[in-house]
Amino acid sequence: MLQRYRLLLGSDDQQSDRCARKGVAQLHVAFIERLLVKDPSSRPLAKEALRDPWLADSDKKGPLSGRQARKARKSIVSFAQMSHFSKAALNCMAAQLDTHKIEDLAGAFADCDTDNDGKLSTSEFAAGLAEMGVDLDVIHQLVASVDMDCDGHINYTEFVASLLQAQGKLIDEVVFHAFQIFDLNGDGHISLDELRTMLSGNGPLSAVLPDGKTVEQALRELDTSNDGVVSFDEFKAYLAREGHATNANPEDAVEVDSTLSLESILRQLAPLVGRPEAELVKEARRVQEEHWITTVADLKSLTDTDWQRLALPLKLEKALRNHLTA
Repeated sequence: MLQRYRLLLGSDDQQSDRCARKGVAQLHVAFIERLLVKDPSSRPLAKEALRDPWLADSDKKGPLSGRQARKARKSIVSFAQMSHFSKAALNCMAAQLDTHKIEDLAGAFADCDTDNDGKLSTSEFAAGLAEMGVDLDVIHQLVASVDMDCDGHINYTEFVASLLQAQGKLIDEVVFHAFQIFDLNGDGHISLDELRTMLSGNGPLSAVLPDGKTVEQALRELDTSNDGVVSFDEFKAYLAREGHATNANPEDAVEVDSTLSLESILRQLAPLVGRPEAELVKEARRVQEEHWITTVADLKSLTDTDWQRLALPLKLEKALRNHLTA
C-alpha cells in the first residue's frame, strides 16, 4: 500500500516480506512505527499524525502539466459560457460520478484547497485558475460562474462539474442519472414544473434564471419535438450541443489570453510555408484536439520535447517557432 502497487509477488512469506520492504522509504516506516506504539500517551494524536513529515511530503503535488492545465482551463472557460440548465445538469453528473474514476480531479481539488477545509475559497480557486494560465482579468467572472449556490465557496461537486468537459466519455456514463434527477415523478419526461423546481424553485425569484433566461425559454430550447416535455434524447442532445458550441472556441466569449488563436496564426503562415490555408486550418484543429493547444500562449509554454509530440511538418514548425520569437 505504501508503494501504491500490489506487493505480494514472492513465492513464500519471506520473499513477499522482502518485496514489501523493498523501496519503502524510512519516513514511511517511521510513520507506521509511531502509530503502532502501544502506550496511548506516547502515541501521536490524529492532528499530530497529520503533520508527520511523510504525510506533509506526500501532499506536495507538482503543478499541472502543460496539457493538463490547458484541458482544465478550456473546460472551466467552456463551463462559464454554458446555460444555467447545462451547469445544473453537469453538477448533477458530478455528484453521481464514481470517485475512483476521477482521482485526478480529486487531487487537483486537494491541491487548490490549501487550508484543507474541504471547500475552495474564492482566493484559493482564483489561485488555481492563475496557475492554469487563466488571464487575471477574467478570473473573478469564472469563479462566480462555477459557484452555483452562490455561497462564496466552490465545493467539490461544483469544482468537478466545471472540469467535466475535459473528461470525455466519462460524462456519457452519468447522463441518464442526471436526467432521472430532473425527472422528479419518474415518468420518463421532464415537465415545465419539474424544470422550474430543479432550476429555480417556486419562490418569487424563480421567473428569471441566473443566465437571464426564463424557465419557459429553457424548456423551449430543450424541447425540440415541441410536445411540451423533455425526453432523455432531447436532454442528452442539448448537452451535446452546448458542449460542442462552447468547446469550439471558448476564448471568443471569455478571453483567456490576449494572443491570437493557433488557427489564426497558421492562416497567416500559409503563404510563407507554401501550404493551402485550408490544410493549415485542419492542422491547427488536429493539434487542438490531440494536445489541447488553442492559443499562441499555449505554444510559448512548450519544451523541445513537446514540440516533437505535435508532429508538425518541419517547415511549418520552424516558421511557427520563428514567429513566436520574432
